Amino acid sequence: MELDLGSVLIGVLVIAIACLPFILMHRNKVQIDKKLSNLLTTYAAEHSCQIDQYDTLHHFAIGIDQTKQKIFFYKEQNENIVKQMIDLNEIKKARLLKTTSKPNKKSGERVERIGLTFEALQKNQNAIVLEFFNYDESPQVYGELQAAQKWSAEIQQNLALKKSA
Repeated sequence: MELDLGSVLIGVLVIAIACLPFILMHRNKVQIDKKLSNLLTTYAAEHSCQIDQYDTLHHFAIGIDQTKQKIFFYKEQNENIVKQMIDLNEIKKARLLKTTSKPNKKSGERVERIGLTFEALQKNQNAIVLEFFNYDESPQVYGELQAAQKWSAEIQQNLALKKSA
């Protein structure tokens, strides 16, 4: 069975066209992740800190300076920029924040907000909230819950080590 050059070229072209959207999506994700990590690193450097561990997800980046026990958060959503630094030396407790709407028969339960809540050591200070997801900004949850769970555990571990020291 012989393949002519025209059939081979058409096959290669079809495969290339089918793969192109996936290649472009991956490239776009890598560029966004790099931009967010650079912005987070720059924000930490403004506070004389260095990011030891970080995660990026679509529109936000979160990282920690293990030495100075500071959490850095950078979020871009609809041209709004949120930058927050949290000193874990001033934090008593951190926990996962997940609020949902009441379920109804048609649509079921809807996730409204996902993030982290930090309770300060001093009772007169308000809780600090890092919001990873808000239904009003984007109705689709992509990986925010997993990121919030991961960082909640990471921060709890840092707080536990600080208390035992």
